Amino acid sequence: MKVASLNMENLFLHYPQDQLEEEKKYRPLKDRDKCRSLAQAILEIDADVMALSEVGGEESLASFCEQFLEDKYHHSLIKGNSDRGIELGYLVKKGLPYTFEHLTHRNSEIPLDYKSDDPMLQPPWFMSRDIAELRIVKDGSPELIVLNVHLKSRLDVEGLDNESTMRRRAEVELLVDSFHAIDKKFDHKVPIIITGDFNGYARPNGHPEFERIHSDTDLVDVLEILKLPQDQRASHVYFDRLKTPILDQLDYLFLPPALHKLVIKESSGLYFYKDEDGIPYRRPQYPHEGYALPSDHLPIVVDLDWKP
Repeated sequence: MKVASLNMENLFLHYPQDQLEEEKKYRPLKDRDKCRSLAQAILEIDADVMALSEVGGEESLASFCEQFLEDKYHHSLIKGNSDRGIELGYLVKKGLPYTFEHLTHRNSEIPLDYKSDDPMLQPPWFMSRDIAELRIVKDGSPELIVLNVHLKSRLDVEGLDNESTMRRRAEVELLVDSFHAIDKKFDHKVPIIITGDFNGYARPNGHPEFERIHSDTDLVDVLEILKLPQDQRASHVYFDRLKTPILDQLDYLFLPPALHKLVIKESSGLYFYKDEDGIPYRRPQYPHEGYALPSDHLPIVVDLDWKP
């Protein structure tokens, strides 16, 4: 069983019918060459389950599968709470001996209160996107569950929450609570993976809003299990005002203890996009190198010696 996580970086292949012409300037359609490069990566990774973020809606995901993925994957997307139209979705390889169920947690309230008198800043608050739950089912019973997230970015438009730390912490609270509720529901017998774009350092002793993942669960990131050096774990590169590359790990794939010893190290870890000659791109050192990549995030992969 191979599971992977990929931020598609604004996979918009269609404009919504009500999209204004002025708005289209700020949300361009995904370049087709980049779509082909994304598809090449997905097909080469050859995951059984691919958890996706920043998908520009059901129509875009369907078109991407039809045009670029050689009809090899089922796709599923449930619209979440994004105010940018970037959604969480899944690809599941066709021909596998099990079915899948996709559930949403978009209507679950996060424990956030800005303590403000402004009527626009009152609870309830919900996930910025969703907790997209995928259940891999065999003979009527779940055998594996994946929780896919894209947590709140560090952008704080209102100026109330420095780097949106409170919002992200509240989303992590709901994520961990949901993890425990699902684990209890299935009597602690079904492995649960948490993955996605965390928009922060979710490693141990990283940003404090993620602390509960480590204090209140036994989940461990696959790159930690692989003992990859910290300076080799960056899944994302951006450039500051001086065009200096800032490397950070924003993408994680957390595994429960039952799966740790089943990780196939040779085929797990970060996947590096490749050029037309099949040579992996290095992490960008200059902005123009980043623009050439199909996404500003690297896929993260776990290959397990395990079959449901």
